[in-house]
Amino acid sequence: MKNNFKLFVSLFACCLLGVNARAQVADNQPKKPLSTISKLIEQPVQRHKWEININLIPLFKLQWADDWAYFYLIKLNTTNKANKPGAVRFMATPYYLGKNQSFYGDSANLFVNPVGSYFRPAVVLGYEWQKIKGRFVFFYGADMSWRAEISNFHDNKAKRKDENGIDVTGTLRDKTIKNAVTLSPFMGAKYYLNHRFSISLESQLRFLYSKKVETITFNGSQISKEVLKAPEIATFGYFVLNFSYNL
Repeated sequence: MKNNFKLFVSLFACCLLGVNARAQVADNQPKKPLSTISKLIEQPVQRHKWEININLIPLFKLQWADDWAYFYLIKLNTTNKANKPGAVRFMATPYYLGKNQSFYGDSANLFVNPVGSYFRPAVVLGYEWQKIKGRFVFFYGADMSWRAEISNFHDNKAKRKDENGIDVTGTLRDKTIKNAVTLSPFMGAKYYLNHRFSISLESQLRFLYSKKVETITFNGSQISKEVLKAPEIATFGYFVLNFSYNL
């Protein structure tokens, strides 16, 4: 057993000496010019003023779909009076969907050609503190976000039974308005591939409050109205995988 161990140590030492000898020979030889990719990777790391981040999570379906997932984020890198780096985070986006569909319900409700529209604007504003170590940047902070959801559904040829059981054709409208705000503490890390491109991973914890009002009318008469207020604390970490370009 001891002989085998000594043989292993001797072989390992020989390998180290051989690698060292090859390295010395390589150092004495003229260096080959770097390729284009190598030049990009070997560029010195520097913080640029603006940074555009694309969230890769929705693209590659690495996590279940989430309505609060931003698909892009703009950062403005700053330095305070104490010469400590940080960044202002911002995102704003409208979202609109309009569609016609054919849907057949039960004998009491029949939708022949319903039309629906869906509008969801969102805004995210936050700040992060940064700790830079070589090509790595560790950051933490908090985002505040607001989102409104406005959906309209109407069918001018809807059929509904009245209180006497008689079929009545008319206009059915379903309107839903939802407002929600969140506070999301986060922390993460970023690695610079070169001075232009970087990739980062962050995790968020969400505190959410929302209010939803849904009103249903038929021929102008209100059928139902629902008001729902919901505070929520997310008990799971939501992950964001960003690929960024630095301007």
